[in-house]
Amino acid sequence: MGSICLLVAHEHRSSRDVLTAAIKMLRPAIEVINLEPELLDEAVLRWQPKLVVCSRLTQGVEASQSDWILLYPEGERRVEQRIAGHRATAEDLDFGVLLAYLDRLVGLARYGRGEQSRGRQRSSETAGCLR
Repeated sequence: MGSICLLVAHEHRSSRDVLTAAIKMLRPAIEVINLEPELLDEAVLRWQPKLVVCSRLTQGVEASQSDWILLYPEGERRVEQRIAGHRATAEDLDFGVLLAYLDRLVGLARYGRGEQSRGRQRSSETAGCLR
């Protein structure tokens, strides 16, 4: 099975650490990389993650093929996402839905589906991880 990589680069270290630990514990098949936001663009190029969770959206993240979740930027109660090319905004992140999204990624990797198939399957899933 191919490894699914998730980058977590939130400004608030405690938020970053809790999210990283929870995903590692609940979804051990996913490689979760916890890093400082300043290292995000370099990390996106290096690891080519399936998902980036961050508090500042960088040019590197936007230009990448990665899905992303912008979590509480500048301390605002707001979450933005780009999942399968679709953008959405909400007040909060639904952690259960995030886990379900990660489960789909693991399932796709396990069964060897390509990116083209992945895009078709998820194109109608615009709700993503938001509440």
